[in-house]
Amino acid sequence: MTVSPSSLPSATLLNGRRVAPTTLPKPAVRAPGIELRSWVLAVVAGWVDATGFVALGGLFVANMSGNMVALGAHFGQGQWHLGWSHLVALPVFAFGIFLGSLWMLRPGVRRPKRWIFVMEAALLVAMAVVLSTNLAPARDSLRFWMTAVPAFLAMGLQNATMRRVGALTVHTTFMTGMLSLCAVQAAQTWTWWRLRTRGRGALRRQRAWRVLGRQSCAVQGIQAAGLWLVYTTGALTGSVGLLRVGSISLAVPVVALLGLAVASASPPGGPETNAPARR
Repeated sequence: MTVSPSSLPSATLLNGRRVAPTTLPKPAVRAPGIELRSWVLAVVAGWVDATGFVALGGLFVANMSGNMVALGAHFGQGQWHLGWSHLVALPVFAFGIFLGSLWMLRPGVRRPKRWIFVMEAALLVAMAVVLSTNLAPARDSLRFWMTAVPAFLAMGLQNATMRRVGALTVHTTFMTGMLSLCAVQAAQTWTWWRLRTRGRGALRRQRAWRVLGRQSCAVQGIQAAGLWLVYTTGALTGSVGLLRVGSISLAVPVVALLGLAVASASPPGGPETNAPARR
């Protein structure tokens, strides 16, 4: 016997289709601790990317989209010597993500993020030590690659640590997706507001304003905008820091990562251990 969806008392209309309540979208849940961690990581990525961009002559160490554009532009104009470093950045960065993901997925590892933050901090220390001898190493020299490779790996490792904040998919090392998401969620929020208040009085607008902050489109838009803003702030501060105090400015992201490692040692939800893989 086939049961029609229309005969189910619990069925609900969504976009003209009858669906069970379990398939309805759920409101976004804010996780302040995790959200703060993602903001710190975005500051770190912006800081390191700007430092690498200035010190390495326009090479991105976190934003691989920029490297792909530079690679195509240089190779398209026959400037092979300028495009080579942008090409190398891609597999090294991806290898960092691969290593970080392997560690995150390794069964039985306690606090996997803590150790990734420590490894990332160590790589940034190595980058700072090399930069301390020369803030502008010659392109494709040994010192150039000794500065670039640890930065690529560090940003790749960071990419493996955090992918979601509540219901929001996040990226802390590149912001094109976050900026696009912010614009989309802003459009959805505006549409919700217009439909909720169109042709209504001031009282109706006040009621809509009170519940606006609980709408998933508004919450996710604010989260995406916050990540974009702190990433840009990190890039600006990192660039100024390199100009003013040199490679010692990388101490700020290193300390931030070590702070995250300490905070990850005692998550509010209890012990964090990777579950054994099922056979």
